Amino acid sequence: MNTVRTRWRPHNHCEADFCGIRQAEVLSSKDIALDFDGWLFFNLTYVHLISEVALARTTGSIGIETAERIRSEAEKLFAARGFAAVSMREIAGAVGVQAAALYNHFSNKQALLEDLLVSHMEGLIAAWKAETNAAETAGEALERFARFHIRYHTGRSDAVFISYMELRNLEPDNFRRVEDLRKTYEAFVVGILEDGHASGEFELADTRITAMAIIAMLTGVNTWYRSRGRLSLSEIEDIYTKMVLRSAGAQQKEASCLAAE
Repeated sequence: MNTVRTRWRPHNHCEADFCGIRQAEVLSSKDIALDFDGWLFFNLTYVHLISEVALARTTGSIGIETAERIRSEAEKLFAARGFAAVSMREIAGAVGVQAAALYNHFSNKQALLEDLLVSHMEGLIAAWKAETNAAETAGEALERFARFHIRYHTGRSDAVFISYMELRNLEPDNFRRVEDLRKTYEAFVVGILEDGHASGEFELADTRITAMAIIAMLTGVNTWYRSRGRLSLSEIEDIYTKMVLRSAGAQQKEASCLAAE
């Protein structure tokens, strides 16, 4: 029979438990009697296994990309038309896949909404943790928070919109999970205000109400801000930072800052 015999060379970096054989060198194309219990059978089996590993990696990469596209298109559609008015078939059409393919990534539309809202809050919390500076005073921390919150949210208008407007469409367990994350974020502001009240920087009637009012005020920028508007984002941050400090009862500190300007 006509068969090509190959000699296999081990690669420098093994990627599998059985060895790192990667390249083949053709020795002969003449008739060679092969013993399939011998070395060639082993190597052909290895090539088959390596092909399956490569295919699995490729399939996994494509799956991750598809899931991200599903999230992106669903977020746009939910923000534009509302969760209840959008079907999984419409999301699939926007992504460019069959509707059945969506269920490889999300069990239903509710799971997709929960994923979007949870991901938004987890990303927000992680970003603020990376922003904090333990050496700051409470006033400096509150100013940093105000600027951070505005910058983070204005770049994610669709995510912010559905994270507030579609909470009502979450099932009870999913709602509680998102609410717990929201409370974690609110606690950062409460902590800053409590520190400022304890140090005498802030005068507060109720810390929690003040924290919720500050977050609502800062998030409200998203409803009207336009990048081509009259004021730059930096100018808006300056204005809102002063209002936030006043809300915390930091009038004296804020007045001294204005005098210094």
